Amino acid sequence: HDKLKLYRLTDILTEFMGLPPPVAEGEMDPHERKAWYQSERERLKFEQETAQLIPASDVRREFAIWAKAVVQVLETLPDILERDCGLQPAAVSRVQSIIDDLRDQIALRVTEAGADDEEELQQEE
Repeated sequence: HDKLKLYRLTDILTEFMGLPPPVAEGEMDPHERKAWYQSERERLKFEQETAQLIPASDVRREFAIWAKAVVQVLETLPDILERDCGLQPAAVSRVQSIIDDLRDQIALRVTEAGADDEEELQQEE
């Protein structure tokens, strides 16, 4: 936690109060709108180059790798608890049930996130 910075709420609010109000896209003239979009593209490009912004496909791939690793470890846990820790069969069964529920929740969330991504792509088109 050494790298975490703490800010006073009053400092944060002061900064936000000093920002100009956001302008709706329809309120900009064509030249301002073009300049704004160009600056946003450059900002996003810079954030991607400096690894502050990660493409969604990379995030999905990394999350899938992470989820598979977690599920794999969780699936072996009941056997380890029974064999190495001497856990009673009823307790092992309860652990297995909890792990199954957790695995189903992970699968559901991954599926929902994928569906949300597809919805967003369709709306953008």
